[in-house]
Amino acid sequence: MTQRARFWLSVVVLATLALSSTGCNGPEVAGKSDRPWSNPRSWEHGLPTGINDGR
Repeated sequence: MTQRARFWLSVVVLATLALSSTGCNGPEVAGKSDRPWSNPRSWEHGLPTGINDGR
């Protein structure tokens, strides 16, 4: 194996190890958040009551 091929092989192996060892999963258990993401916000509950006054 030539020196250039060995270099690129080591780069690929190191990149694979670096990408497989990192992640965005933290110490919290999945699905145990205080507020679920599908829960609507306070301003997402429809039209305000006074918008149709005077019609």
